[in-house]
Amino acid sequence: MNLAEAKLVRDQGLAVAVADYKVMIARFDKAAKPSPGRPPATGPATSRAPHRYGTGSDGMRPIVDDLTPPVDPDRDHWRGGERAAVTLVEYGDYECPYSRMAFRAIQRLEQQLDGQLRFVFRHFPLTRIHPHALAAAHLAEAAALQGRFWPMHELLFGHQQALEDADLLGYADRLGLDRGRLTIDLDGPTVRQHVQVDADSALASGARGTPTLFINGRLHLAGYDQPTLGAALATAIKQR
Repeated sequence: MNLAEAKLVRDQGLAVAVADYKVMIARFDKAAKPSPGRPPATGPATSRAPHRYGTGSDGMRPIVDDLTPPVDPDRDHWRGGERAAVTLVEYGDYECPYSRMAFRAIQRLEQQLDGQLRFVFRHFPLTRIHPHALAAAHLAEAAALQGRFWPMHELLFGHQQALEDADLLGYADRLGLDRGRLTIDLDGPTVRQHVQVDADSALASGARGTPTLFINGRLHLAGYDQPTLGAALATAIKQR
């Protein structure tokens, strides 16, 4: 991603420092380089092969299959059954069209499975190809500090084609967020650190693209369309 072209949200304190982009991009670039004993990646993270619903991904296939670290109910954003039989974790990007496809499928499965499913969302903004993704993730975390993470999550995916500065401010206003507190939170370390820790955990778990899904801590390699993902969740429930 060309940092000079990145959209930095400045109005009313929605500021994303260029340094944040540099740190995150450097980590992504380092992770994409083959290490000793590891085969090189099959293609650049920006490549887009022809795809059908449920098969596309903004990146490369993961190399490990265990969620690192495990879900922490006190830190992670989750919803669903507190003692659900199956936990689905998504590493997603608010500007990624494939993450939005998964979002729609997961919404329907949450309704279908009700208390049997616990859904966890972690941030993995692909800043080199999605210039609005990091700002959107920061806004979601700032909303979380006012108890509005999930409503903001829904708004961002529901309006994925409108993630400019004014759009993000509009979503904050629509949810009734306190502008003064929002300004302080976005300028503070808590928001940025939460997104960065999520991105670090994505890389530690082997994620190289979005969406990357884990079912009960194990990598889900099949499609994320509703029938395929639903069948995988049903199998996990039966195995409990």
